[in-house]
Amino acid sequence: TRCDYTTYEAIEALGHDEVNHEAVAATCLAGGNEAYVTCSRCDYTTYEAIEALGHDEVNHEAVAATCLAGGNEAYVTCSRCDYTTFKATNALGHDEVNHDYVAPTCITAGNEAYVTCSRCDYNTFVAIGATGVHTYNVKGETVPSTCMTHGYTVYACDNDADCVATENRDYQPLAAHDYVNPDDTGVISCFNEGCTSQYRDVTAATSTNVDKLCTCGNKDTDACACTLKVEFIAVKTPEEATALESGVAFAKDDFNDECGPALIVLKGEAETVYTIAVYDDNGDAITTYTIYVGGAAVGTANVVTSAEGAVAYINLTAVAGSIDKVVVTATTAATVQMYYPIA
Repeated sequence: TRCDYTTYEAIEALGHDEVNHEAVAATCLAGGNEAYVTCSRCDYTTYEAIEALGHDEVNHEAVAATCLAGGNEAYVTCSRCDYTTFKATNALGHDEVNHDYVAPTCITAGNEAYVTCSRCDYNTFVAIGATGVHTYNVKGETVPSTCMTHGYTVYACDNDADCVATENRDYQPLAAHDYVNPDDTGVISCFNEGCTSQYRDVTAATSTNVDKLCTCGNKDTDACACTLKVEFIAVKTPEEATALESGVAFAKDDFNDECGPALIVLKGEAETVYTIAVYDDNGDAITTYTIYVGGAAVGTANVVTSAEGAVAYINLTAVAGSIDKVVVTATTAATVQMYYPIA
């Protein structure tokens, strides 16, 4: 303590006892460091900090919600971590618009009451097919009768403004034939255009053309050999005709073999339905005669026992001698006239 006396002996510095540390990578939110060295004996360090990187932001557009699916607002994510600002939006549900029931028409379909959405193609539409049922209430043109065709009135459908369907109603009786005087062969022909109706005039029983009368439906008078006195058939209703009441049976019987009816003429309205039954001496039905309406055969008795129309002719020529009884009914007021073979 009084002089510079010392026993001092120097010891060299030890140097650091180095401990190596690995680098730590920085993240978006946390810093890192370079690889560094520390000393196990002192606070020596080569540590160098690396700052946090922050987010590497990626921008995403908004997705609009729909009626059935949710969407999202515009948001940000990070390319390095799971950072996100995503916010979902709920599905909107349908914005319903109500539609009324539409009644179908005869040609146009309708629909039940239904709902649609103003934002999407949602709908509860249920179609109702067109009814196909026309309502003919609009009275139109009236077509007059001719001697060949019945007149009628045309009615239009008013069920749909675009419907063009029509129905013919109110049929009228045939107009009278316009017969000219007989020619030199005794043939009476209708003068109306297009009509081919012809009858042979055999008013007189002594007519030389009596065997050429064609009431059997054959227009070729040379191909038939009827022997009937039918002076009023083509020209007018016989004054001697018997009136028929609607639905009341007219019966005539006790014909003898010489005067059995060879022809029955029935005249009524256009829609009249006549029913004819013919019986022999034993009370059995005869089924071998033919029925004509408007000059055309509508069937034989074993198939057809009724006729409909203004005028019906029942040709009994082949069985006249076997007839004992005839029964006739009509659905409207009508007349019946029977003609006998000319001897």
